Amino acid sequence: GPGGQTATASVIENFPGFPDGITGAELIMRLSQQAQNFGVTIESAEVKSIVPDDSRWRLVCEDRDILASAIILAVGASPRRLKIPGERDLFGRGVSYCAT
Repeated sequence: GPGGQTATASVIENFPGFPDGITGAELIMRLSQQAQNFGVTIESAEVKSIVPDDSRWRLVCEDRDILASAIILAVGASPRRLKIPGERDLFGRGVSYCAT
């Protein structure tokens, strides 16, 4: 969903402007609101292909096409699991995945 790994972070302690930290969900909500305040339309869809269309882009999605003058590709990331005994059982209880 929107925000990916950031949205599920219980606390982000190293984002500028939040000296006491901020939850991932709150950060995503604030970033989205700020973009919308400047006229950005946020679309969330699974894009099948991107095709040049005159001076715009046509994003071909499963249920519709979206025309845009600019696009931001947010393809996401997944944590690399260690695949060691106990890792899954201890996730959230001592084992965590984070980027700094």
